[in-house]
Amino acid sequence: MGRLGSSFAGFGDADHSPLDGKGNGKVEHETLTAEEIRAQMRVIRRELRNNVQGLVSNASQMFDWKSYVRSFPWTFVAVAAVAGYLLVPRRKIVTLPRETEQSLKSLSEEIRAAVAPPPKPQPSLISTILPVLGGLALRAGTTYLTRMGTSYLHKMLNGTQGMTSPGAGPALRRNPVDSWKAP
Repeated sequence: MGRLGSSFAGFGDADHSPLDGKGNGKVEHETLTAEEIRAQMRVIRRELRNNVQGLVSNASQMFDWKSYVRSFPWTFVAVAAVAGYLLVPRRKIVTLPRETEQSLKSLSEEIRAAVAPPPKPQPSLISTILPVLGGLALRAGTTYLTRMGTSYLHKMLNGTQGMTSPGAGPALRRNPVDSWKAP
């Protein structure tokens, strides 16, 4: 390689700088061969590519807001709380004149009275007991009719005529299956 090395672009020590090192901007005159210049240019291009890739990755990380949130989560919570506080409007307090307030109260009472259903009257003792007695009478009637129907069916199947009440049993009981058999 040559004397300029990797610091040709101004990234290295002052010893390898093409400037005279005194800061006056005069370039040292060295004689380099074409091959040395080509080699230096290859090195410079390689380093420049690496530097540009590093710069791109740093720039993309710098503009990535998620990395800031990961690095400073409490700061972002505070910023979001302040933004929410400032963006939400305050509750407006409306004061009405006394006359308007009284008229609104009377109007709302009138509307409630008009919309509210009338109060139900208290049920009397007879209106409470009557459905209970009706249910008992219906159950007793159903039981009586069931017994009468059963008694009638027993009469028909057994062929007896001596039954007069639902609780009485047949005088002679025959097997109903025997009556179906052929003689």
